[in-house]
Amino acid sequence: MNPAAVVKRQLQKRCLPYYIVDRDPFIFYAYWFDFYGRLEDFRRRFAGKKRVFGVFQFGWHYETEERQARLEREVKEALHRIPQLEVRFLANSPVEEAGVRKLGFPVVYCHQNAFLEENNYRLPMNDKEFDAVYVARITPFKRHELAAELDSLLLVGDYSGAEQAFALDALKKQKPAAVWKRYVPHRSIADEIGRARVGLCLSAEEGAMFVSAEYMLCGLPVVSTRNLGGRDGLLPEPYRLRPDDSAASVAKCVASLAAARFEPAQIRAAFLAAARPHREKLIALLNDIYAGCGRPAPVTPENFRRYCPHKLGLRCGFLPLLYLQGVCRSVGR
Repeated sequence: MNPAAVVKRQLQKRCLPYYIVDRDPFIFYAYWFDFYGRLEDFRRRFAGKKRVFGVFQFGWHYETEERQARLEREVKEALHRIPQLEVRFLANSPVEEAGVRKLGFPVVYCHQNAFLEENNYRLPMNDKEFDAVYVARITPFKRHELAAELDSLLLVGDYSGAEQAFALDALKKQKPAAVWKRYVPHRSIADEIGRARVGLCLSAEEGAMFVSAEYMLCGLPVVSTRNLGGRDGLLPEPYRLRPDDSAASVAKCVASLAAARFEPAQIRAAFLAAARPHREKLIALLNDIYAGCGRPAPVTPENFRRYCPHKLGLRCGFLPLLYLQGVCRSVGR
């Protein structure tokens, strides 16, 4: 593991995994899994506060009844231990939204990929070297084997120590034409994505998968298999094809999109148009919280980024510093 990742993990162990939007009222963003995993730490942190508003995303989907039942148990436990907590959930698909609403919890279909900072990603300036790129951890659920029939492939992704044997075997099974980069700094990821004609999303289930949107912000069409998790919600057609779960079908879809020669700027613009309504939903949600606390609604499309940073301040390279400093985005005060 690279030194920056080691430091990041050490800081994350010491700091709470959330991003503070404001302190009056107290509003924060977190992934539900991260929050629930450190529930006692949060209970102590919020002691003495009268009201706390948690706006939660799902790092892994809650589209099935089994996972929804688990969520119901966890939320009830959290509300019992932190009675001043008021939850708001951001679902990544209409199916997920309907399931969470059925449980009786406040939820809105508000896709996590809408909150990527588009200025962090640039359109490609270099020549294409690969038919496809797959930015994904080398792990079983990412299903790299579905890319096995591609003649020209760039793989970007690390693996955990426990997955080393699997990862090395999976990489050996890729054709010799595949090039693997274990680690790419975030500031350089757009350059790597831009070396390919098509982006790959091959998992059958996970969350909304940030990289699916990163491909499009870099002007690439996407081949995305059928999946649970909602990633297709912000992948507009005709810039996205859905193959069968076979390497031959993936290769056929990649060839089709690569031959289409779409204008990268059009793909990026189509993605941003699809993201806009989701940004508007979060603006409305935040302003409703402020209004309910007797404060004027402060969030507008013009100051959106001051309240809704890149990835909502979560799972970012700079996030441990935000944890450590207890950064508050209480704007205008």
